[in-house]
Amino acid sequence: MNKNIKLDLACSKDDMRPVMNHVYVTREVMVATDAHILAVVPTEDVFSDEEFRSSIPEEGMYIHREDWKKL
Repeated sequence: MNKNIKLDLACSKDDMRPVMNHVYVTREVMVATDAHILAVVPTEDVFSDEEFRSSIPEEGMYIHREDWKKL
């Protein structure tokens, strides 16, 4: 996995907006926002392993910002 700083910066750290404390991951793109900044990054730029990307659910998944930092 390649660390992508754009998603870290864009993910909200405000506990009053818990919905925005996550990175949304699909097979095509990854999205993070704090209501002012929106970062959209192709998933293949972060996860180069095709087998891993194909294991992401069709509907996508949410990863909490604290868990994203651990990745």
